[in-house]
Amino acid sequence: SHVRPFAVRMENDATALLASAHGVALRELSRAMKQDFVGLTVAARFAFKKQFIDARMYKVLTKLDIASAFNRHVTAPKVNSLKEQLSSMLAARRPPDAGCISS
Repeated sequence: SHVRPFAVRMENDATALLASAHGVALRELSRAMKQDFVGLTVAARFAFKKQFIDARMYKVLTKLDIASAFNRHVTAPKVNSLKEQLSSMLAARRPPDAGCISS
């Protein structure tokens, strides 16, 4: 049998799980609301206002949409820039005598 090196194992791949959850949620909301939406956040907001979902589910779906958008556009340079910016900000705010706090 031929093994494909880039085959996705859904249960172990966070990217595939995220994409699947996002797609399923958007399709389910569209089906339940009997209309198409431009995005998951829009669909979730509509479903929440119509009381099909509660506030907790609305928040989860909104976060899922944000995570999916970030995931679709993430690149190595963006991640490196994020790390550098965070390190710089934290270093700038660190008091001069800051060390490890022991209990």
